[in-house]
Amino acid sequence: MNEYREEDLIFLFSLPRSGSTLLQSLIAQYEAVDTAAEPWLLLPILSPFSDENVKTVSNFSTKDCKLAVEEFLRSRGVSEAERYCFAKKYYISLLGEKRKKYFLDKTPRYYLIIDKIIKAFPKAKFVFLTRDPIEVFISISNAWWKKRVKPHHHFIDLYQGMKLFDRALIKYKGKSNVKLVQYKDLTLNYESTISELEGFLGLDSRQRSKGTVKPISEDSVMGDKNINKLVNVKPVDSEKIAANIDNPVKRIYLLKYLSWLDDNIKSPELTVSKIYREELKRLRFDGLLSALQDIWLILASFISRVFLLSLLRSRLKFDWFEKLD
Repeated sequence: MNEYREEDLIFLFSLPRSGSTLLQSLIAQYEAVDTAAEPWLLLPILSPFSDENVKTVSNFSTKDCKLAVEEFLRSRGVSEAERYCFAKKYYISLLGEKRKKYFLDKTPRYYLIIDKIIKAFPKAKFVFLTRDPIEVFISISNAWWKKRVKPHHHFIDLYQGMKLFDRALIKYKGKSNVKLVQYKDLTLNYESTISELEGFLGLDSRQRSKGTVKPISEDSVMGDKNINKLVNVKPVDSEKIAANIDNPVKRIYLLKYLSWLDDNIKSPELTVSKIYREELKRLRFDGLLSALQDIWLILASFISRVFLLSLLRSRLKFDWFEKLD
């Protein structure tokens, strides 16, 4: 079977709601590029090798799993190089027979294991997509929180993810197989941005499909389903910001988030734009109703989430005990 080689792989790294589905769909317009909505394959493969404290709720302890895997591999004398060689071969085997020249993997939560992916596939090409962190927050709020403020639902994305992505940008930008793309360039002037990517990825503009960009995730359970409205958009202005930061609770939280970003994020590509800084300080709200609604939703959502997690853990234990009967 003709399989993909390491050199045929393209990894797109970004935080969630940064425009990765749009960029993926634009790159997938080329005949030479094969892709899937969001594979997620490398998260379970490489997470046990990760130095990060990645935790999930599951039928088993991910922390204990990591410890057990590490102990077993050490006891068998399996070197780090052999681990990554196995991960690479296993991943490529899962991709199946080579359909096109390249395979593009876009999975936003890969920010958790960027170092591990680059170590496993040093000859692959890597595209880092960045977006203004305040815009990421607002996009998450609009898409997943019904325009409310529920940061604890995506705490890892907004805080741990931002720090990990920032660290990776500082570490890898400037490498010959790494390309940085900014969301604002993609949406305001995507033709020239895509032209630059053509040169980096070795794509032929003559093999690019013309017409409407179809989202790769259209028939998938993962990814954004509506991306055409993101191309050739107008620059952010005060009116658009005011429409998205529409109550005092959101403004206060974003001001706190902005302060955290200034203290913890070092990459210029993740710097909050001047217009957001000015508008956050300028915006004022007269009514208290929307603020009270958001405060209540934050408290109710937090309590509900804690309850559901406790219930899930209890259910997992209950299922385990049931199997003993």
